[in-house]
Amino acid sequence: MDFDGLTKAEWLSHLTELASAHKRIFGRTLALTDELGELHACTLLGLNRATAGMTGYDAVDSDGRKVQIKSRSPRVLDHVNPVGRVGRFHSWDFDYALLVLMDSEYRLDAIWRADRADLEALQAKVKNPKVGVGVSAFLRMAKRVYRDQKG
Repeated sequence: MDFDGLTKAEWLSHLTELASAHKRIFGRTLALTDELGELHACTLLGLNRATAGMTGYDAVDSDGRKVQIKSRSPRVLDHVNPVGRVGRFHSWDFDYALLVLMDSEYRLDAIWRADRADLEALQAKVKNPKVGVGVSAFLRMAKRVYRDQKG
């Protein structure tokens, strides 16, 4: 297979299939959740991925706003458990954040958007700042910008 000749959409499709098959065969997840979430969000929303290693943001939108992308996929269930954690924001050098939720096969389920200022206020309320904000808290304050037709 000529990996160099793949389009972004083809890469996303192949990585999704690979991660899903690995989970079925070996019963373990690959560390591709973040990568797949970024690819899903950038492809669907027309975002430009930031250069690897950028601190604080993962993509830039068409208006030049910096976007932090958090991604979650379930380990066991069909959908992400809202009791889980989004994770900690290590840097606030972004304008808004996206939470990409995938199903158990790493297919895109939904994308939610929250502004940085709202997330900073939410993070300040977390009792243990090392664990970050919860999925359900993020969803309560965020706006859904995409939902798969099956859900």
